[in-house]
Amino acid sequence: MTTILQNLWSLALESVQTPRVAARKVLELPATRGQAWGAFVAMILLSVVLTGIGQILFPVPPEQVLAFLQMSPFQAVGLLGGITLALIMAIVSIGRLMGGQGDMDGGLRLFAWMQAILIALQVVQLLLVPVMAILAALLGLVSIALFIWLLLNFVAELHKFDGIGQAIVVTVLSFVLTTFVLISLISQLGLLPVMEAPNV
Repeated sequence: MTTILQNLWSLALESVQTPRVAARKVLELPATRGQAWGAFVAMILLSVVLTGIGQILFPVPPEQVLAFLQMSPFQAVGLLGGITLALIMAIVSIGRLMGGQGDMDGGLRLFAWMQAILIALQVVQLLLVPVMAILAALLGLVSIALFIWLLLNFVAELHKFDGIGQAIVVTVLSFVLTTFVLISLISQLGLLPVMEAPNV
């Protein structure tokens, strides 16, 4: 167990320092398609669980909580999983149209690993909130920056792009496409806020 944790820690550090090298190692792991899907689903579940724990420990007034954050755990898993899956599919498809070599299995592996790193930071952030709220907030900003850094480099390695420029284009287009999917989905679920006409 100690060796496994040490290897994971080493890979996590490498992901921050040389993300493309780390991504290559993740893609070369002898994992089956089923295991890739399992890792992806596990990370989605953990993300929802941690978000729920955060809301329980540090509740926000109902009027300040977005509607889609008040869903049941099953709805939250379905929505987060669907959005993330749509993003991966968009990254794979658009990347291949631009000459990339990535596939769905690789996308699932890299997203699962990236999510694992971000979840670890989220745990640290939750632990810091009651004792050092400012540091916890700063860690939240670091997590956002790290997400962008990892995503762009992982996309570049997934498609074997020479540089990060193509990865930026693929990622931006994929987010635009996924945003439309998100708006459509939450609209169908009735989760968009209803604007009331002002009294005259």
